[in-house]
Amino acid sequence: MEDALSGRVARAAAWNGAHTVVTRLLNIVITAIVLRLMTPEDFGVFAVAVTVFVVVSALSELGLSICLARADVDPDEIGPTVALLSLLVSGTFALLLFAAAGPLARAVGAPDATDPLRVLSLCVLLIGVFTVPCGLIMREFRQEANLVATLVSSVPGSALLIVMAANGDGAMAFAWSRVLGQVVFGCVLTIYARKLYVPKLDRRHLGPVLRFGLPVAGAGLLQQVLLNGDYLFVGYLLGAEKLGIYMLAFNVGSWATAVLASVINNVAMPAFSREKADPERLRTALRTAVVLVGMVAFPLATVTLVLAGPLVHTLYGATWDDAAPVLQLLSVYGALFAFSLLFGQITIALGRPGRLFVTQAVWLVCLMPAMAVGASTGGLRGAALAHIVTIVVVAIPTLVWPLRTSLPGAVSLVARASVAPFGIAVASAAAAWGASAPLGSPLLKLLVGGVASLVVY
Repeated sequence: MEDALSGRVARAAAWNGAHTVVTRLLNIVITAIVLRLMTPEDFGVFAVAVTVFVVVSALSELGLSICLARADVDPDEIGPTVALLSLLVSGTFALLLFAAAGPLARAVGAPDATDPLRVLSLCVLLIGVFTVPCGLIMREFRQEANLVATLVSSVPGSALLIVMAANGDGAMAFAWSRVLGQVVFGCVLTIYARKLYVPKLDRRHLGPVLRFGLPVAGAGLLQQVLLNGDYLFVGYLLGAEKLGIYMLAFNVGSWATAVLASVINNVAMPAFSREKADPERLRTALRTAVVLVGMVAFPLATVTLVLAGPLVHTLYGATWDDAAPVLQLLSVYGALFAFSLLFGQITIALGRPGRLFVTQAVWLVCLMPAMAVGASTGGLRGAALAHIVTIVVVAIPTLVWPLRTSLPGAVSLVARASVAPFGIAVASAAAAWGASAPLGSPLLKLLVGGVASLVVY
């Protein structure tokens, strides 16, 4: 039984990894096309709209899909209640977002984001419509469905985005394409789930569902604010055009996190929870995890730092060249954030989820004023530097230091395990710089520098 479960988890992790890579590649290609048809200001307006949207959507989901995915509940018993709650909650938040779109957009200094926000309120409603299929897919470890749904939905969504962007519709192009993509994505998951529930309230399950879902929603909200709150600061203080540049740099700088996050979130927690009773096996697992994350995150960060200029110019065009200096800093932050995800999952595996919540709360409290000061005094680079300072000074130490109680010497173990991946990353970046520096063409710099770094790696 345990081997069968392990196999299902491993396959789910593999499908999750494939889904992440495919999604990221599609995003890179489509973004590279669309941003040549848009201005930074258009992209900045959408950044404001999508930031407000993700915060609202974190609340509107209410942890209901995760509740349905739990192995200790009968989905046929709680399914009707979950279906009803998801529709009521998402519908309420969709109406609130639609009604408050104008005041919210003006409050964050981007009144042009009003119409995109109203369109995105449809996506909030769709979260409730497709909560049950999402939960059932998660419950059965059928992550291949997510990959198929992504591939199928990307075709009409991307086509609409490109057509509307070429027509000059700006941020509205992103908003409507997201609505269409979510409809198709949800329909595909519904087909895979092969089961629907008639919305119906069962008072026996209302309390347990809410007691589980509300804390999950709170944690999700905190995480989304942590991930997206900086966009509001940059947009409010520096304007939509600067925000568009910053958002592009942040997205590219997060490539390491995007590649690793799905695997970390789906594999690290169950793996470490099984090893926590044996200190020696736990030490081995921690050392192995740090090395594996470092071998991906560090080289991606250092090579991106060296080749930021050619990378941005080649993929997105000269209009976006100002994103390169910001990307150099945010690539470092992306690597560090991947490690924070790893240590966070280990904290949960060791039975201390409350400590992770407190760490995220303290991190957020420190990040917001740091962002305000950084953006006000140093512009986009100041905002990026604020991220690095807070994750180095606050987040990672507060996640790693408590591990000593379960694993003596954990801090020195993490430091030693990081040395080899960091050395390889520095050597790869040096090769990229040495090979690309004499060249004039950004495309040649990117190609030759990338190949050189890969050979050394």
